[in-house]
Amino acid sequence: MKKGLTIAVSGKGGAGKTFLAALLIRRFSEYGSVLAIDADPDSNLPEALGVTVAKNVGGAREAILNAPARSKVASSKQEALELALH
Repeated sequence: MKKGLTIAVSGKGGAGKTFLAALLIRRFSEYGSVLAIDADPDSNLPEALGVTVAKNVGGAREAILNAPARSKVASSKQEALELALH
C-alpha cells in the first residue's frame, strides 16, 4: 500500500505559490491521484491547472452550516463533509 504525502505551500503574496503548486500537482498526478486544496480566498489554482471546479470545500462547508435537518444524520464532521460533497 502506498503512503500518502502531504505538501503545503505558503508564503507572501506574489511569491509564486500558485505557480509552484500547479507544477507539483501536474508532476505528482503523473504517478497517481492528487487532492489539491486552494485555501486562498482569491483562488487561482484551477485556472493555473486549466480545470473547472464544480464543487469546492468552502461551498460544502456553507452547505453543512446552512442545511436543514437531513434524513441521514452525520455521525462525524468527516461524514458531514462527505454527504455535502455528494
